[in-house]
Amino acid sequence: MTDSLHPAEAAYMAAIRAGTDWYSAADKAVAELAKTRRPFTADDVRAACGMEPDNPNSWGGLFRYWKGRGLIHHVGFTRSRGKARNSAVVGIWQGTTLDAA
Repeated sequence: MTDSLHPAEAAYMAAIRAGTDWYSAADKAVAELAKTRRPFTADDVRAACGMEPDNPNSWGGLFRYWKGRGLIHHVGFTRSRGKARNSAVVGIWQGTTLDAA
C-alpha cells in the first residue's frame, strides 16, 4: 500500500489482502448489479451481500475500484434507505456497456 491511496481505497485493498468474506460478497454483488445495467446504490449492495466490512471506508473503495476499472459509472445521488445511514446522501451507480467481471 502506498501513501498516495485514498483512505477508502486503502481500506478496500486491506480487505482484499485479508481475504475477507465481505470483499468476496461485495464484489460479487456489484458484479451482478452492474450486469443488470439498472441504477443501484450501496444500499442495494449491502442487501445483496448481507454483511459489513471491518472498516466502513471499504465501501467507498469498492465503488472507486469498480469505477476505475470502467465497469460502473456514477449517475447521480439519492438518500440512503438504511436506518443506520440516517438518510445520508449516497451515490447512484450503473453498469457500463463493458462486461462486469
